[in-house]
Amino acid sequence: MNSHAEIRGVDIGDSCEKIWKLEERLGSFISKEKIEGKKLYEGIAYGKTSQIIYICEEGRIQSQQIILVLEKFDTAKSRLIKARNDLERKYGKYIAIEEEVINMFQKRGFSREFAIYVWGYYWGLTKERVIQLRLIPNERGLYQLVVSHYRKR
Repeated sequence: MNSHAEIRGVDIGDSCEKIWKLEERLGSFISKEKIEGKKLYEGIAYGKTSQIIYICEEGRIQSQQIILVLEKFDTAKSRLIKARNDLERKYGKYIAIEEEVINMFQKRGFSREFAIYVWGYYWGLTKERVIQLRLIPNERGLYQLVVSHYRKR
């Protein structure tokens, strides 16, 4: 499995100075939304306008996240499957999710399939680094497809 990983052209530990050059090259722009300690961009990811978030510490990228907001579950599910397939081509088969979490969702009336999408798929790149792919319903009836790459703490 590849221990070098990127979900957008930069890797955990890369210089934060790379972010602006990368996002500018990809046609992104700095988001009007501000969150302290995070660099937020609006750009295209997985074929849709997305929010791209980076967290930097001491001049180095510590995490990166892509968030797509989708209106319909079927559309969100198909984008999640495409993203999962893309990540599997790059990093191999995802790590199995925890059955106890799936059981908790099922006890609350959700299907097993829905529980897997919400809890997510994980790729353990190293002992310290993970890529996670999730589909999260929000309070407005929309679905957030979230791809995260971060260092475990």
